[in-house]
Amino acid sequence: MKLFVTFGAVAALELIPVTPPPTCPDLDKNEICSSACAQELNNCKEECDPENITCSTRCDAEALDCTTACPCNSGCPGGCDQCSDHPTCESGLDEYIMILNPYSAPYGDVFLVELAKDEVHLGSVNYNLNFYDMEDSCYAFMKGEHWFLGGYYNPHMIAKLSLDSCSIWPEQNVLEVTHIDGVWGSCAVYNDVTHMCFDEESTGFTKCQTFDGEKQALLDVESNEEHDWAAMTVYSNKMWVVGGCSETTNRCHNFVESYDGREWSLDPAHNFPVPEISGHVLVADARGMYSLSGRPFNLSQNMSDAQAGATYFTSAKMVDGGYAYGGEDTLEKITLSEENFDSVNLGESPLGDVYDLYYAAMILVDGPVCGSGFLF
Repeated sequence: MKLFVTFGAVAALELIPVTPPPTCPDLDKNEICSSACAQELNNCKEECDPENITCSTRCDAEALDCTTACPCNSGCPGGCDQCSDHPTCESGLDEYIMILNPYSAPYGDVFLVELAKDEVHLGSVNYNLNFYDMEDSCYAFMKGEHWFLGGYYNPHMIAKLSLDSCSIWPEQNVLEVTHIDGVWGSCAVYNDVTHMCFDEESTGFTKCQTFDGEKQALLDVESNEEHDWAAMTVYSNKMWVVGGCSETTNRCHNFVESYDGREWSLDPAHNFPVPEISGHVLVADARGMYSLSGRPFNLSQNMSDAQAGATYFTSAKMVDGGYAYGGEDTLEKITLSEENFDSVNLGESPLGDVYDLYYAAMILVDGPVCGSGFLF
């Protein structure tokens, strides 16, 4: 079942300008564009002689120019309305969501959602690691690259997806402080740095660690409440955590906190409108934050008969135009509107059974990337 709630903007001093700006209307285009720039950088450096510093420097400069020009970045902070001639803003962009599901990893399967038609196809990715390493990992889109951090079976893992080669490779370095996501900790990318928080076995229920693609750190600042099995997102220049459970009180709660880069602040005026919420998915756009599903399961709002098949969501992805795609056993397209909150079930998976999207990574791509399994 699904619960929808929008939190309005809170008047406060914004201490850190977030990159890219969360209120930009074209964050989907930003993701596709910056991902392409990062891939071009990797390809450029692969062609350089390792001893040729000039070549590597040229690649870095070209990548910086490419990324700066992306919609929502500093060269075009207003999005496609400001730089309509950017190739990513052209109407011919063919957007898909690639879904990497840990339970499909043994077979190399991925799902590709064709947004223009709401059709789901089968693709493939080479998982160059033990397939179960993906379970309960933190997926992070950071600096144009797709990272998988930690996990239940390999809590030290650092791995990265290459869309060019359709493969996931473990990095040589590992997390110094372990992290388990999903029903344990939570993670979010804030100001292009991954924050992994509230994991009982590592940071504890009130702390976070950070990873910027190279350096790792354990933050000294603590949240005011414990947030086991909570949900996090970035909205209005802050990182937010909603709900979760407390080991101290042995119960879940509805507390909402925001992090501004210096400290956590409780926001009692916007506590979740039920006594407790956990196991939910949190997404955001320029208008507000949206909580999908969550425990206890008897919570529902604006439910329709078409929605009744979904038990709850563990995965979701925002797209342009006020929509999100998500689910677990089912995959649904959700209209995010206080006036018309509704969803459409996209049917059974291309494999002929339930999707089983257990905390799956959902990645925006341009075209049927890794779509070797398409059936036309």
